[in-house]
Amino acid sequence: MNKKNAYLFLYDQFVDFEVIQALLLLRDSHNLTTIGFQKGLVNSFCNLNIEASMAIEDLNVVDADVFIIPGGEPKDFIRNEKYSKKILCLNDKLNELAKNGKIIAAICGGPTFLANAGILDGNNCTASIDDEGEIKFYEKSTFKDTNYVLDKNILTAQGHAFTEFAVQLAKLSGVLKTDEEVEQTRNWLRNIE
Repeated sequence: MNKKNAYLFLYDQFVDFEVIQALLLLRDSHNLTTIGFQKGLVNSFCNLNIEASMAIEDLNVVDADVFIIPGGEPKDFIRNEKYSKKILCLNDKLNELAKNGKIIAAICGGPTFLANAGILDGNNCTASIDDEGEIKFYEKSTFKDTNYVLDKNILTAQGHAFTEFAVQLAKLSGVLKTDEEVEQTRNWLRNIE
């Protein structure tokens, strides 16, 4: 079986535990590549140092099937002049991914990167927003206060809904094919017998 390609976007203080279940479900069917603003070690929310094996400017969108953005504080990077060129590059790549129908999945604060890039404009979405200033990023989208939202090829989720995020991403990417598989996997991840 030919594996698909999934990219996990890393940035300082990204919330690692929110994407672990999703990565678990994709691991047998997808090659996983870590990508960041630049190559090198990135410190996570749980204080793990994880290496971004490539920089965002090196992403060839044609090769990507899935692009995952964990939670964190995107607004701190978007508002930081030091990252302005990197943010523009990320915005371009996200728009290219969306235009080409690639699966884009973001959880917790991660959707703020999507909103900033404009790819949530006119779409339904959700996120975990912790300050009033962050709401402005979502003014052109229809924000839903729900665990997850799937709008076309874009999956967004609130941070506490990491199990549902994982299951919906696996379903969207073709890993889980039936409603029964979805329910069994959801129960397994939640440790429900």
